[in-house]
Amino acid sequence: MWGSLPVMWLPGRVFTAYFSLIGFLFAGCVLLVSCGSGDTVTKQELQEYLRDAEHGLTKQREVGNARISLTYRPVDLLVERDLRDRERITQEAIDSARAPYSDFHYFILSMSVNNKEVAHASLSDRTVFTQMIERLSFDMGRFVYIISDHKDTVHLADFIYPRMYGMTGGTEMLLAFPKASLQKSRRFEFVLEDIGLQIGTTRFSFETDDLGRVPVWDWS
Repeated sequence: MWGSLPVMWLPGRVFTAYFSLIGFLFAGCVLLVSCGSGDTVTKQELQEYLRDAEHGLTKQREVGNARISLTYRPVDLLVERDLRDRERITQEAIDSARAPYSDFHYFILSMSVNNKEVAHASLSDRTVFTQMIERLSFDMGRFVYIISDHKDTVHLADFIYPRMYGMTGGTEMLLAFPKASLQKSRRFEFVLEDIGLQIGTTRFSFETDDLGRVPVWDWS
């Protein structure tokens, strides 16, 4: 079962409420209308827009039995969790909930080996398993960063790795990068150094404008 996870991030107190890991998953849905800049869409349509490779917001790499993917995560899919207990959601409440998240770009990093969580894929070796858990829990800042088109390194602001104890088919974590560091970049490269999967460095290229073209979720 997917449970709620209490989260408190240090930079700007990005998260101040419970964040459910189920919010990481993208429901299998059908896109009913085409999406473009300025469009308003349903939550399901927004999720499908993000998954569509033509929009440049989901990247994937497979090497042997290892699979890595990265998907941009719009703020509204985060603030939804903050507003879930409200009987009536006003525009003022939405704008207020968005504010703490506004200084960061968010991404979901997914990793699996043999359709298992990356730590549990090495469960037979206790030393390797422990090292992987420590990296995923505390050291991702050493392995994940962004390179702007000006060759500047943008460091990970913070991340959350919710342990699922082998109950899922992959490892997922939420990553946050400061927006200000990418404002002048037309494109950037996400870099994931090898955390122990023996697949070398993973690089995903993004167009900054693609992040700004994400359609607006119609909350009505």
